[in-house]
Order: sequence, then structure tokens, then C-alpha cells
Amino acid sequence: MNGESISSELALSYRRAGLSVLPAVKAKKRPAVGAWRTWAGRLPTEVEVEAWFSNAHDAVCIVAGKVSGHLECIDFDQKAEAYGAWCAKIAPVVLDSVVVESTPSGGKHVVYRCETPVEGNLKLAQGMRDGKRKTLIETRGEGGLFLCSPTPGYALERGDFEHIPVISQEARQALLSAAREMDEPCAQPAPKNATQGLQSAFLTRPGDDFNQRGDIRPLLTAHGWTFGGSKPDGNELWTRPGKDARAGHSATFKDGVFYVFSSNAAPFEPGKGYNAFQVYATLAHGGDFTAAAKELLSQGYGQPEPDDLGVDLSAIMSDGSTQSEPQDDEDKAAVADDFADPGPMPPELYDVPGFVSELMGYTLRTAPYPNKALAFAGAFAMLAHLAGRKYKDPFGTRPNVYILSLAASGSGKQHPRSVNVSLAALKGFASELGDYFASGEGLEDSMLVSPSMLFQIDEADALFNTVKMEDPRAEMLNSMLLRFFSESSSAHIMRKKALQKGQKASSSCIVQPHLTFLGTAVPKFLYQSLSERVLSNGLLARCLVLEAGERGEANETPEESEFPQRVLDDIGELKRIGSECDLFSEFPQPRTVPMEAAARLRVNEIRREADACYRKYEKTNSEAALALWARAGEKVMKAALVYAISQSASAPVITVEAVDWAYRLVFHATRRMLFQAGLYVYDTEFDRQVKNVRQKILSKGNGRLSYRALLRSIHMHKDEVMRIIDTMTARGEIETEQGSKGGLVFVLKR
Repeated sequence: MNGESISSELALSYRRAGLSVLPAVKAKKRPAVGAWRTWAGRLPTEVEVEAWFSNAHDAVCIVAGKVSGHLECIDFDQKAEAYGAWCAKIAPVVLDSVVVESTPSGGKHVVYRCETPVEGNLKLAQGMRDGKRKTLIETRGEGGLFLCSPTPGYALERGDFEHIPVISQEARQALLSAAREMDEPCAQPAPKNATQGLQSAFLTRPGDDFNQRGDIRPLLTAHGWTFGGSKPDGNELWTRPGKDARAGHSATFKDGVFYVFSSNAAPFEPGKGYNAFQVYATLAHGGDFTAAAKELLSQGYGQPEPDDLGVDLSAIMSDGSTQSEPQDDEDKAAVADDFADPGPMPPELYDVPGFVSELMGYTLRTAPYPNKALAFAGAFAMLAHLAGRKYKDPFGTRPNVYILSLAASGSGKQHPRSVNVSLAALKGFASELGDYFASGEGLEDSMLVSPSMLFQIDEADALFNTVKMEDPRAEMLNSMLLRFFSESSSAHIMRKKALQKGQKASSSCIVQPHLTFLGTAVPKFLYQSLSERVLSNGLLARCLVLEAGERGEANETPEESEFPQRVLDDIGELKRIGSECDLFSEFPQPRTVPMEAAARLRVNEIRREADACYRKYEKTNSEAALALWARAGEKVMKAALVYAISQSASAPVITVEAVDWAYRLVFHATRRMLFQAGLYVYDTEFDRQVKNVRQKILSKGNGRLSYRALLRSIHMHKDEVMRIIDTMTARGEIETEQGSKGGLVFVLKR
């Protein structure tokens, strides 16, 4: 190293040691390459590493987790104040087998590989410093990263990164357990404004009384938690439901604080301390603190003021939740909010070379209100339809895709559909397009006439709303859409009454039906149709959902031009390939698109990642997440196949580039849908009301809304609104401020 930048030789030595190494920006503690999460799923090639570090970079970072051989880093913050006490708890033989480095802030990194997979980033120990809850010890695990030596200020004290040892799962648990013993649980009282200025009518509030006299242990046991014994200092160990206590503990209970550090202990949040009343309200009343307080009052907890006729239960809640705030950019990147908002789709992911790009360009040039996401959805769906029954990948995956494109009213949702209709009419396959199906039987009859169809439908949210309302007729249509999606590589058996007199027996079977679906909807209406039932039903989980954002600027001079020659040529080529595949025979024989060896490896990695996400949510019984992650890998393969055909209709090849693009597109869309599900899908009526209030504050005031404005925007009685506000305040979701004109203002905290 020359003192100013990291040498490519050093970076290559890390890569050859099996580490996913990336250049970084020291001041921001972030990778210096775009879309860096690509290398959380695969190792960079030596060519990529050499190219990156041929330029000057002042820092280097390593991606932890499976990609680097189940690598994990224990990060000691606050000048490593807990490091000495932690070391004293570790057996010397274990301590001597890890890599240790110091950081510029006086912290420490303890780095090792584990013989089994490691979890995502974990908060292990926290404490109050300067009046704030600060992180003392945390990990960088699956999906995390950390800056390291020889970045200036980072110095190795033991071992090196070219020879990182592999430790057993038992040794790793010893390291983590010792770190968790450094935690300083603390549940602080709720802020004074938690009652929204209402007057308490209690000498002792039920929640406060329960914190003093109540026992949460029977409640925890009844909800599947397992007691794992006590430490000499009185710290009780508890294991979450569904986990073997021998595999480690999930929470501690000491001095009235139940501190949860597991990220799979729903409904509790990781890195958060709960007092007894909070535990009771969360487990026994679904987070409804008012209902919990009423029940405790009926059980004899609390002491009302004498002769008070107007007991106000909104003031009886005693909340003690605190959550550490991210300290810097690296900490912010490490916060593991399962349903966090990934933000808008990166616009570069709509750039697919070849057919899709050419047809998108035409759509944008001719649109009254050009929108890249809408144009992409139309072009991608058209190519998926044209490739139907002609191509498959080596795994047998077909290019039939279901796309939902979301945009506000008047933003131009109709134009991409119109472009597709005009193109189909010009090239003689307009009969293969549909814009309406009233029933499952009608859809089935259409597919019998034309086994390859592209249906383009507006107001697609109606499909999911009827499922939510359990409409039997709609469910039959929904079921038919699901069947055609799954039967693209096999056959669909027609219903008996669909056969007409004189039809041959072969007419009762549609071989390799290829249905492509392009639906558009207003985002608000689609999201309001969400429910656990809609998501677990499976149709929405099979859709690639793209959000177009706000309406763009008007195109003052839309061009009236001919379709690009590349588009017309590719359609002609696909028709020729279709004649070779003998699409009119009973059993067409589609071509197999070859896949590069590296792309095949990448596909398998992505499948494993999607499966890992599925298994993670399997433990928490999150139906929304299970449904979406169950189909993520399949959608990646379909998208990669269409990408390859777009590049070359005559001789497509599925490359690593195609697979990586599909991975980024699908996984981003999946995480965005999980975020929306977290906002709109509810378990109870009270949960629905809470999410409704949250949405109003978010949409009407961008996270900050006055009490008066909230009442005007929501159809609820003011007492019910205040009950919800009190619960959200107690949960730590909002805080209350005094407005400039003296009224209350509610501010979302996350």
C-alpha cells in the first residue's frame, strides 16, 4: 500500500482467501461500487477486483456471511469498553483462534468463520451513554459488511485476513453469549406527552402496578417461550418459541426488563427492552395497551382516585421501550428491519438491451406522459408473450410472466397497452391479445382457441379485492390464473362441459398453455386489497409488482413514428422459430436456451438465498413473507430467460449478467412488496386501525401531521383516534410535539 490507496495486490490476496472484498469510501464507511449487494450473493471475480483497485481507494471492506465462507465480525463500539470484560469470559483456546483488529474510533473487530451459516447483523449488548441508548457490541453477519485493515486507522492485532480460522458452532455461541452478558437492559418510562395531555385519574396506574407486582413468566411459558436458567448475577435466559434452547438463547430477563436480541422472536423486536406491562400488552392483547390496562384494572391492578367518575384509561399506559439509534452510516446499513422500505426501483434496472429497450424507447417517444416503469412493463410482457412455447431454460422454466404495474390515475397506464395492441395488429397476431376476462371459464375458453395469450387489464386490484371478500366466482378465476401459470411446461385439462359436440378428445387438453398477464392498477387500491388471505392465495406472489411513481412531465411533442426495425425483425425471427417448434402440433418442442456455467452457479446461489429467506419467515409464521419468498427464485429464472431473448432472439444465451439483473429486479420488488404488506396487512381489526392512522400520517403529512388534520382525513371518532395514538406512542412508533399554533402534531419515528 502506498499510504493513500489500497493496492490491487492486497485486495487480490483477500479474494484468493475466499473473501468478498470491495473498495470502500472511508469517510462514509460504505462500498465504493454501485449495487454492492450483488457481491453479498457471489464472490467478485479477480478481474473485477483488479479493475476496482486499479483506481485509488482509501478503504477496503469485506462482505460477511455465506459468500465469504460464513464469515462473522463481532464489532465492539464505544472505544471497546466491554472488550476486556468480554475477553475474560472466553476460553483462551477460543480467543487465540480469532482475528482481532483495532478501529480508528478505538473499537475492536473480532473476526472468524463458522462451520455453519451465521445470522444477519445482531445487536448483542447496549447501554445508556450520555443519556442515550448506545450499542456496545454487535455483529456483522449475513448481508452485512465492515471496513478493515489495511484501511488507515484499522490495525491487525492478532492473525490476518488471508488466514481466517473456522470455529465450531459451539465456540461461536460462546463468543456471542459472552457478549450478550455485557448488555445493560434498561426500560425507560414513557415521555410525559405520551398521554397527549389528558388527565390521569389514578393514584397508581394499572401498568405501573403490574410492573411492580406482576409476573410475566407464566405468560411467556404459555406463549411458547422456554426458561433456560439464571446466571449468577440473576440474569434469566429465555429461548423463543420454536427454537431449541441448546442452540442459544433469544432474550434475557433481569430487574424487570425483558430484553430481546433475537430477530425471529415476533411480535417482539430485536435490540429492545420491554417492561412487564409491555410484555403483557404485546402477548395477551396484540399490542393494544388500552385493552391491556382495562383488563389489568379488572384484575385488581392500579388504584383509581377516590370518587372519580371520569376515569381516562388513555393515561394509564406505562411504556418502557427504547431502541438504539444508528450511530453512523455503517450502523444505518446494519439495522435489520425485516420489512424495511428498499425505496423506489433503481431506474437502471429497467434497461434491458435489445428488443425490450427498443420497444420501451418507442413507447416513451410516443407517450403523452412518458413513464419508464410503465414502458418497461409493456415491452417486457410483450416479449414474454412472443417467446411463449418457443423457448425454455435448461431447468424447464418458461418465459410466461405475470406483471402488475402500479401508477396513479392519469399517469399513462393505457399507452403501453395500446402500443402492444398496435404492434400485434401490424404483425398479424392481434387475436392473441385480450383485455378482459369475466370468469375462469371464459379465460379457459380463450386459451383453448389460442394456447398463447397476452391479457392486458386495467384496475387489476379488483382481482385481489374479490379474493379478500371471498367472492366464489372471483376465486374460480383466480384459481384458473394460478393453474395456467403453473402448467406452462405441461398441459391443462379442460372442464368437461367446455367440450362441444363433435370435438375430438384432444381438444380437452391445452398442451403447454402460455398465459402472459399485464395488469395495471392505482397503488392505493392495490395495497388496500392486501390481506394475509390474498398473499397466501398465491396469485399476487407470482406477480412481478412494479411501481411507476408519480406522473411524469407531459411530452409536448409525442412522435408519430414507425416501430423500430429491431422490434419488427425480432418478431419475424420468433415467428420463424415458432414454425420450427411446430406450435400447431399437439406437442410443440421449444428450444432450450443455453446457460453459462457461471450463470448456473449463480442461479443456484440465488435459489439458496431465496430459500433461506423463506425458512427465516417460516419460523415466525409470516404468511405474507412466505408467499413472496416462495416464488422469488422462480421469478428470477423467468426474468433472466426473457432478458436473454431480448438480447438475441435468434441465439439467446443466459449469462451471469442476465441472472444478476433478474436477481436485483426481483429481490428489490419482493422487498418492496414486503414493506407494503407490513403497512397494509393486518391480523386484527385494531391492527387495521393502527395501520390506517399510520398511513394517514405518512401520506397526508409525509410523516408529520397535526391532530386536526388527522381527524379531517380519517373516518373515526376522536376518542378512537386518541386510543390508537396512545398505543402508537407507547409502542414507540410516534411522538407528539406542540405545533406552532398550539395544537398537537404527531411525528412518525420510523
